[in-house]
Amino acid sequence: MPRKSLLPAPPKPLHARGVAVTWQALSGVDLDARLKEALRRLGYSHLNPLQLASLRSARIYENLLLVAPTGSGKTEAALLPVLESLLRDGGAPIAALYVTPLRALNRDVYYRMKELFEALGYSAEIRHGDTPQSARRRIAEKPPHLLITTPEPLQFLLVDKKLRPALRNTRWVVVDELHELIDDKRGVQLTLALERLRLLSPR
Repeated sequence: MPRKSLLPAPPKPLHARGVAVTWQALSGVDLDARLKEALRRLGYSHLNPLQLASLRSARIYENLLLVAPTGSGKTEAALLPVLESLLRDGGAPIAALYVTPLRALNRDVYYRMKELFEALGYSAEIRHGDTPQSARRRIAEKPPHLLITTPEPLQFLLVDKKLRPALRNTRWVVVDELHELIDDKRGVQLTLALERLRLLSPR
């Protein structure tokens, strides 16, 4: 059954740069036709207010902070602008990093987004402490467009001889559940890793 959205419409519309944002049928969304078709094939019929606001804001601002409850479609809200930009401007692997605090979240993001990325000709992979050696070799030899990871492996990826050149292509970083990381040593570790990434890939 087509997915209209993950939450009912809020009582008050969200706003993106002063423009009211409400539920919208996919057919009426200002979005690349290839992305709309891929979403349709995966069962999406509408985008919710958070996803629409994210798309519109990402066309204006370099950095976004998405604040919404669990199950509100934040993953799509974070990655639809990435896919839109990839389709419009291109991008070599590793074009985007998605960092979560937990391996379970890694897997959830991967299973939700893998089909969408592959439908558009892009690849997605997970890399964390439990990733098998065979998968690590595959990622090193053929880096994905989207790499989903946790803060600890990111430190090692930045000095990996095979992956370091691919990380120079990184244009987007999504940090999921930021509030879980910001006040502890893992947050400090992630901040240092992102600063090193910024120096490696100034785009």
